[in-house]
Amino acid sequence: MCGIFGATSSSQFSFKKKFIKELVNRSESRGSDSSGIILATKDSCEIHRADYKISYLYKTLPKKQTNVILGHSRLTTNGNLDNQPIYKDDVVV
Repeated sequence: MCGIFGATSSSQFSFKKKFIKELVNRSESRGSDSSGIILATKDSCEIHRADYKISYLYKTLPKKQTNVILGHSRLTTNGNLDNQPIYKDDVVV
């Protein structure tokens, strides 16, 4: 099982908003073994991954403005070697 969520906006917003925290919490019920969050603007993309609950990962991120937040929570079924999001050659999936 996995939880996937995201939010986008043409203008920057704080990803620490209440509705984002609710998405994080709901996603966690779908998997709590590993997690990933992407924060992106037109100029940058930050990828954060962890082998623990997404709510813990979310708390470690600094407050900042973003245009895109994508998150993933995962229930481990085949090990932790493929924690997401996956990125290669400037492509994030």
